[in-house]
Amino acid sequence: MYRYDVAVIGAGPAGLICARNAARKGFSVLLVDSHEHPGVKLAVAGGGRGNFTNRTLTERHYVTGDPSLVRAVLRAFHFYADNDRVPQQVAALRGGDFDAFLQLVTASGDSSWEYLQNVIPAGYKEHQEMGVTIAAAKHYLQGKGAVRVHGGGFAGTAQAFVPVDMLADFKAHMEAILGEGRCHVLSIRPEGGAVL
Repeated sequence: MYRYDVAVIGAGPAGLICARNAARKGFSVLLVDSHEHPGVKLAVAGGGRGNFTNRTLTERHYVTGDPSLVRAVLRAFHFYADNDRVPQQVAALRGGDFDAFLQLVTASGDSSWEYLQNVIPAGYKEHQEMGVTIAAAKHYLQGKGAVRVHGGGFAGTAQAFVPVDMLADFKAHMEAILGEGRCHVLSIRPEGGAVL
């Protein structure tokens, strides 16, 4: 049996950087991913360069008639907009304006769906589960709170910010659609999220 100092789950951009940094500090690292090779999504989406290399470019650099670049262009529009949203989210939270924060979360989630198109696993258009989940949650919340695809690469999980007075009914409603045990309530607290 092998023993490692650090196990990194996920060989996407963040996992690769985490593994590299741990190795540079002298730790033995195990990098685990569901794909046969590391960085699969990075190679497809970022051409091997990743999204962070585009910081010196603007949207006008991506206007093109080349159909092979369309996906990269859509991704660029999302990332530029999200980079602008992050300081706005921080300011909203620091200023105590939770409604503005939720509007920005919704805008980011909508952008993620529209431009990243990451509610469907790559190449599997018949899998619309995440789209149905987000649509059902938005329909139930009727503009209260926020819902978005979050984490896990393509079609990760749905993240919902639900008003406390709607929480029990929201959970029951979503589990009636998704199945029992599929909706987990987390609490945001200074120490981080925890399953309740």
